[in-house]
Amino acid sequence: MQRDADAPPDPVLGPLVTVVRMTDSPGRGVVAVRPDGHVGFRCGTVDAALLSGWLSLVGAAAPPPDRS
Repeated sequence: MQRDADAPPDPVLGPLVTVVRMTDSPGRGVVAVRPDGHVGFRCGTVDAALLSGWLSLVGAAAPPPDRS
């Protein structure tokens, strides 16, 4: 997460997720780095729904609740 980004809500994060704030990087964006070091997800702001969807897609968090 960039320095000024809002923290994602706890339910979005799973036990396999580590959050690091880059205090030397101004902005409100978030980048998810895969275990192999490649970027898997990035967004200009912390969008909990998008981040949760990606994390569940890669098996790092529970699927988001169905809102239909």
